[in-house]
Amino acid sequence: MARPWGEVTAEFWAVPEPEPAAYAEEAVAYAEPAPYAEEAVAYAEPAAYAAARQAVPVPVRQAPPVPTQQAVEKLPAAVIAAPAPIPQPIPTAYRERIEALAAKLSLPQTNLGMMLVASEAEHLDAEITAAFGQGDQNTINIRELRGMIANLRGQSTAAARWHLHTTGLQAAISGTGHDLTKASARRAYAMWNAIHDPAEQEEVAAEILPMLTVVAGPGAKPTKAVQRFLAGR
Repeated sequence: MARPWGEVTAEFWAVPEPEPAAYAEEAVAYAEPAPYAEEAVAYAEPAAYAAARQAVPVPVRQAPPVPTQQAVEKLPAAVIAAPAPIPQPIPTAYRERIEALAAKLSLPQTNLGMMLVASEAEHLDAEITAAFGQGDQNTINIRELRGMIANLRGQSTAAARWHLHTTGLQAAISGTGHDLTKASARRAYAMWNAIHDPAEQEEVAAEILPMLTVVAGPGAKPTKAVQRFLAGR
């Protein structure tokens, strides 16, 4: 998962070439959504992040204080350094569909093509979550892919929230110090940086700051950058 932020290649899922007929069938299966509608992202903030924010309040219109080491140390040890879980093997049918999506993303796509990819990813997310639950690497992987799709569609706000969401899921099963957790956090920060609407960027900044404080650290460049942004609002 530690890939360049927002970049999806065929190699990301060890992709075979998709069958053209399968893609043609997908075009019939999905209704075309509004051209630039932001994807709704259900983000449930992990308890660890909520605890960090409550310990160190972050006023949006004032300079956010730098969280103390004591506040970070109050986080549950199981969240800070949890062993990496062994993901359940994903069924071949799901894997092939994910690989087909990744293959499409490695090629130039029209707006309609990207809408169809996003719709298929949404369906896959629902099916994989029902099969494995939220606390499984397979579920996190498909949601990471949805964040990357949102980024490729120019939906930076939705992309930032997807990666914030996956950072929380990854931290819950692997710990905040795990490479996969840190990679998700970096993607969330990168997508936040790409938001053009000032009001949306301010809103997302307040959401990702507690996460960056815990995962990247209070003195990390991304954490300080978001703090400076909020201090200047």
